[in-house]
Amino acid sequence: MSVSAAGLKLLQYHELWVGGDVYTDPQGHKTIGYGHKVQPGESWGHITHAQGLALLAKDAQSAANIVNKYITVKLSQTQFDALVDFEFPLGPNRFPNTDLIHDINRGRLDLVTHDFMQWTDHGAGYAIRREQDDYTLFNTGVYTYR
Repeated sequence: MSVSAAGLKLLQYHELWVGGDVYTDPQGHKTIGYGHKVQPGESWGHITHAQGLALLAKDAQSAANIVNKYITVKLSQTQFDALVDFEFPLGPNRFPNTDLIHDINRGRLDLVTHDFMQWTDHGAGYAIRREQDDYTLFNTGVYTYR
């Protein structure tokens, strides 16, 4: 599966455009555009908003690839988009080991609320809002752009 246009808009909403220059995110990562973590060997000058959107789409595909790799059950498009948005800030090393992934693959959707919300320990209302949005999308199919 691939992230939908609505799913990409959700990522855009949650990641926010911070500008076209490298900045340090709250977790201490060098970042640019819509939450792109600068990788070793990458060198960025100022980027335009259009370049930021293109980079977000590329990063979203990477997140989608991770979801496709580790989810073994059939998902709706909205469930898939919610998991891509969930995976995006976690990264490929943390995502496979989450209770959320294990419970979805075992069909334990009754545990999904707890599984999404356990990731709100980032200390910011923003993180809580994101996980609530992802949970709502996964369970109801309703995209929330506040």
